[in-house]
Amino acid sequence: MPTLNQHEECCSDLVLDSYFAGDLAQAARLDLEAHLEQCARCGLRRDALLAQRVAFLARVPSWESLAPTPTPRLALRVIGLGSATLAAAAALLLIALPKAPSLGVRSKGRAQLGVFIKHDGHVARAQQHDRVRPGDLLRLTYSTATRSELAVLHRDARTASIYYPLAGQTVSVEPGRDVALDFSIRFDAEPGEERLYGLFCAEPTPLEPLRAALEATGRLPPLPDCQIDNITLIKQLEDR
Repeated sequence: MPTLNQHEECCSDLVLDSYFAGDLAQAARLDLEAHLEQCARCGLRRDALLAQRVAFLARVPSWESLAPTPTPRLALRVIGLGSATLAAAAALLLIALPKAPSLGVRSKGRAQLGVFIKHDGHVARAQQHDRVRPGDLLRLTYSTATRSELAVLHRDARTASIYYPLAGQTVSVEPGRDVALDFSIRFDAEPGEERLYGLFCAEPTPLEPLRAALEATGRLPPLPDCQIDNITLIKQLEDR
């Protein structure tokens, strides 16, 4: 199986953007395509960025469509992360997110982690301490008014893991509202709390020390340069 480890020769999102735009010289393009054939990590990242690009272009209105008519909901293809990084995942699937409702009473302007759950074919935004079931699908979004360094960590009864990104540190994301991350997760059958932490940092931040601290202590260490938005879901085997 191809490795998902990052190597020095791995390409950046900027290089992939230039590749999609046709801005790379022929030699650089051929080198990149050869690398993408061999590197699973970069191949996954290419697919994820391409899916986001296609979805974005599909949402751009034409001049004829600027009349005030309802906009159909777009189903966004999901590219899964490696299963070794997802403690709660049994499969990587698709969830089409509904139009996002208001972010409610949470602080205006504060960076936020969005959690959507698909249960029996219905998709809804999760609220704090909502109940979920084994087999439900989870999809994450983020909302931030400024460019941020983003990561998502997870803690259940046994372990802590890094849901996003694949890299060993936070990744830079552009401002946006309910921007969908490029994977979905199916909950396993072990009941208990599923805690999700969205980190929005001012500077690139290593993630493994944070994951280790979360696993050892059940909490994240102080992060003065980061906003943290968290939500706890209660996974139970049946309705009570």
